[in-house]
Amino acid sequence: MENDWQVNSWQKYTIVQQPEYEDERELAAVLSSLAARPPLVEVRDILRLRHELQQAATGSAFILQAGDCAERFSDCKAEIVRAKLSLLEEMATCLVGSGSDRKEIIKIGRIAGQYAKPRSDMFVTCRGQTLPNYFGDVVNSTTFDVDSRKPKANNLIDAYDCAAKTLTFMGDNPQIFTSHEGMLLAYEQTQVREIDTRYFNCGAHMLWIGARSCAVNSAHVELLRGVDNPIGVKVSADLTSTDLVAIVRRLNPSNVAGKLILIVRLGKRRVAD
Repeated sequence: MENDWQVNSWQKYTIVQQPEYEDERELAAVLSSLAARPPLVEVRDILRLRHELQQAATGSAFILQAGDCAERFSDCKAEIVRAKLSLLEEMATCLVGSGSDRKEIIKIGRIAGQYAKPRSDMFVTCRGQTLPNYFGDVVNSTTFDVDSRKPKANNLIDAYDCAAKTLTFMGDNPQIFTSHEGMLLAYEQTQVREIDTRYFNCGAHMLWIGARSCAVNSAHVELLRGVDNPIGVKVSADLTSTDLVAIVRRLNPSNVAGKLILIVRLGKRRVAD
């Protein structure tokens, strides 16, 4: 990692996909409260995932990542979480194989933090009225009215609380790792902890950078290049090979196995090409 990285150095880079809050003082208070809360996941489990991903890099393990496009706060219930985990386990069972083809399945859920939803359009028009788009429960509401579509800082607290509850429901299944898109940078900064001169985002075992925010000079790349979690990058058909190589070098300059995951996002019509 370059020695100019700091936990807030992302603020000097190109910032996209971020909500605008009306009350900056309220937002600052919320972020301060979040930074003082306990880590959601343990560093030892982040390192365990990195170790397991090294096996995937050698072809002896298979990564299964699955879950909601965007989690809803209303789904933070034990029975719903357990149903998701059960489905992930069933999918893993189908992939295990047998005999010499048998592989370890690394199970990563898009769970306990996937409350943000990136958008191509910041605004949407319905019945002649234009309002901010829905960016996930951590930002605003699906209800289409002026107040519901305003970003609410306290939703960040609700997101942390729902993640903590979900992890409690997952407590009897330690073999499933958590992941979410590291979209809301101010929130993600509050989850970064320094442990023995290394930095970890303790809000999830793995984070990824979305296709809309993965430019090499983006604030998202800058923030996540400095943490020792496994980091995913969504690779879209619009990402050139030159830019992809630059992003890989930025995020994983030492080419360490288990650090970087490329997540194909091409669509069925273009994936063959």
